[in-house]
Amino acid sequence: MKEEEVRVPGTTELEFGETDTRGLTTSLVLTFLTLTVFVGLVWLSALRSSVDGVTTSTGARAAIVALSASFLLAVFVRSLTVWTPGWLPWVGVAITTSFVTVAASLFQTRNLDAAFAFYGGFQVPRAGRLFSDSHGLLSWYSCAFCEEWEALYGPGMKAVFFVTGGQIGISWLPFLGLLFAVIALVSIYILGRVSSSLGRWLIAASAASPAWLLLVERANWDVPILGVLVIGGVLVAARPCYLTWTIFAVAIWTLGTIKIYPFALGLVILLALGMRWGWVVVAGFSVATGLFVITYFDALLKSGGLHSSPELLAYEAGASPAYGRELLARQIASVVPDSIAPLVTLALLLAVVLFAGCWGWIARMPETSRQVRMRLAILSSAGAIAFLAKALVVGFGFAYAGAALLLVVPAIVVQPNSRSLRNGSMVALSLLILLAVFGSYNVILGTLAGTVVAGFGLGFGVRIVWEMVRPRFSGDRRWEAA
Repeated sequence: MKEEEVRVPGTTELEFGETDTRGLTTSLVLTFLTLTVFVGLVWLSALRSSVDGVTTSTGARAAIVALSASFLLAVFVRSLTVWTPGWLPWVGVAITTSFVTVAASLFQTRNLDAAFAFYGGFQVPRAGRLFSDSHGLLSWYSCAFCEEWEALYGPGMKAVFFVTGGQIGISWLPFLGLLFAVIALVSIYILGRVSSSLGRWLIAASAASPAWLLLVERANWDVPILGVLVIGGVLVAARPCYLTWTIFAVAIWTLGTIKIYPFALGLVILLALGMRWGWVVVAGFSVATGLFVITYFDALLKSGGLHSSPELLAYEAGASPAYGRELLARQIASVVPDSIAPLVTLALLLAVVLFAGCWGWIARMPETSRQVRMRLAILSSAGAIAFLAKALVVGFGFAYAGAALLLVVPAIVVQPNSRSLRNGSMVALSLLILLAVFGSYNVILGTLAGTVVAGFGLGFGVRIVWEMVRPRFSGDRRWEAA
């Protein structure tokens, strides 16, 4: 066994050393200070509402310790060489398959006590059956579109019934659950393959996280969205042509009609502007999205209002792992007046996204192949947007929303045999990802760590998009041969 040296095609040690160290330091410090201010407000709020002035249960203390440890890694770590066996991408597949198989066996034998204990061991919220999210949705079809389910999804979900000729129903649960499981397995394997050495270990470890296992076990409809972004993003990057971009855009738009937030993923479609007639794809997506929003505005507004109100969903404070701006705003209510607490929360989270975005912009990948750059831009931007659309914009998302952050992992590259702040920041980002996907029971820690990761991914991806699209409008044609 030998240790793998991460070499990105077309890069050199000098190129990595040219990272703006001063700007990177500033962005890291500002990000951490903003996080400290927010956690400090939560802590003070908890102390004010505490009966004895000491006992608090907000998770603020654990959050500040974990976040501090993450950023200290950027200070003390300057290089890292990681041994990466070739079979590592299969670990995530094995963990996911094992969990679903054991869970299915326990439910099939009606051994519910053992099933609940098994779920508790992985900190996955217990359910009465396997694939429960899809079960609830399919029940909606079987009960002739019960009103109680209608607002949970976009209008496109009802169209699925007619597309299948009215055949879809609860009998489809085994097929749909297994299909989603296969999509998830392919996605996590691809993420492991396209990640660097440290990133592959992150993907393998994250496969055992509540965020990932909840997504797969529930057969949530975020699974096909994740699959389209990962599988579609890799294929588009490998063969960027009008056909692949059109299929990719149509798939994202279709999923947007069902779960709404994928419409925001249209940002990655901007990469199509690099083609001579790529603006047709971008314009088509924009017009189709605009028309859909105008036509179903009331339904979309109702759905957004529902998902931004955790008390109207199956959420139990302290028992349901989740992320969200709405949840954090409640944590500072004793310090900040109720009328402005949501605005203060939003301002601080936007500041975190901004500063972490600068971190991602500065710590970009050096020059490499066009295919690799496009793939990284699609994955990191899409993962960041998918998380922020729920946790920041809508204001609430269950634990499986954190699975989108795994798309940022391929952006993590630590150059061996060199010492730099950039390397340390990549190690810090790795721990933040683990905190986000494993720490969703601590709303403060999970949401803040996830927001930092998403901000980084957004800044990292947007810079690549800008660098790849800008030559098209500057008259420089050298990019076409890249």
